[in-house]
Amino acid sequence: MQRRKLLFLIIVLSLSLVLVLGCNSESQESPQGAEGLDQEKLEEALRLAIKGQASSYAEGETVTEGHIILEIEEKAEEIKVYTIASFGAFGFENGIFTKISGSGAIPTVITFTREADGEYSLKEYQEPLDGAGYSDSVKELFPQNLHDRVFNAHDDYKFLAEQQEAQAAGYLESIGRTAEVKG
Repeated sequence: MQRRKLLFLIIVLSLSLVLVLGCNSESQESPQGAEGLDQEKLEEALRLAIKGQASSYAEGETVTEGHIILEIEEKAEEIKVYTIASFGAFGFENGIFTKISGSGAIPTVITFTREADGEYSLKEYQEPLDGAGYSDSVKELFPQNLHDRVFNAHDDYKFLAEQQEAQAAGYLESIGRTAEVKG
């Protein structure tokens, strides 16, 4: 009986460890398909593309973004980046620098063309449809191997919010102000 309990405990601990290590969405290894790309320039192009969605939201003192690259497809001079993205506009409310408008964790496909000078130019920015068409839209936009990950994108919001809060804090520092930052 004692042996069974010990074996059960070892199995439970092992499974727990596998789940914790295997489900860490914060790990940012190089995404599949990123070989040969200028990662810094691509990251900057992604940030600009996501921040370019500002017209859909209320204005703030500064705009921020968060993103997780799931996969990259490269065909000739066209680069398609499958992401989970989030936009945030920050402003002061009661002395706290807070996210006053923006999005949650949105599965997004961002397509760029690579210019002769090595820069990336936005070609297309696609998000799934809302409501009843959401599921079918995700399946059309994303490769099948990413469907499970994309349908659980809400799990990434905390990580995306942390990216936005860090950018908001950086903005405050750049203008010489201090305040609590809250996404």
